[in-house]
Amino acid sequence: MQAAIEHTSLSPKVQEVLASFNEERDEYLDLQKQFSEVFQETNRLEMTAAAFEADAEKANAAWKEMAKARKADQRKINAEIERSVQLKQDAEKFSRTAAVRKELHGEFVIKLSEARFYLAQRVEPVNRVYRGERMNQLLATEGFVDLLHELYKLHSENFFSLLNNSAESWERALAGATFEERKKTSDLAFVEMLERHFHKPSINTKPWHIVSLPGAVKGEIIAQTAGALAKLKKNGGELPLEALGPGAIPSAPAQGLKRVQ
Repeated sequence: MQAAIEHTSLSPKVQEVLASFNEERDEYLDLQKQFSEVFQETNRLEMTAAAFEADAEKANAAWKEMAKARKADQRKINAEIERSVQLKQDAEKFSRTAAVRKELHGEFVIKLSEARFYLAQRVEPVNRVYRGERMNQLLATEGFVDLLHELYKLHSENFFSLLNNSAESWERALAGATFEERKKTSDLAFVEMLERHFHKPSINTKPWHIVSLPGAVKGEIIAQTAGALAKLKKNGGELPLEALGPGAIPSAPAQGLKRVQ
């Protein structure tokens, strides 16, 4: 089980890098929110345009069917024609608005991809600063190093005692080994012994990291390399396609780029 980190217990150095990271993270999250709003609004406009277009097609088919009747009612036909025209105009209005708003997508995609790419590069450096400080704190704990040293020596003495008085196969395998090789084997056995205790679920530890990368939102394009990000920028925020082989028609997303579905 992992205990939460109390940020007030962090050193000024860690708090400084953490505050800087959180500032960039918040800017990225704000971009995500704006992009999602634009994305959803564009989808709503496109769906509305499609609905008007479908109704216009139905109205168009309806007045033509009326016109084929033996006793056609011109007033009803005219009304249905007018309704069809109006629906068509409404569909065109929403469609044009959606098209203009869609131009914003490319700008947001590039901003988001760029912000995420550089934010991702900061995650591990920040965590390394925190982990380094936490290790120093633990090593400075009163009696900790002495306790660990005693445990190590007890294990080492026990290991060599068994080695010198055993006829087991592993002892025979080490019979011709140098002292350094035997010591390395002893050290590995010591680490394995500690790991068996570390894996107990009852151990209460602090997290190994202090920051992480937020999840991506639908429609966002993730660039895994600087080269992939450059391709995305060059293509105006649209996912560029690359040929699968020499002379092939471009049909696969550029390597290092992935759109979140």
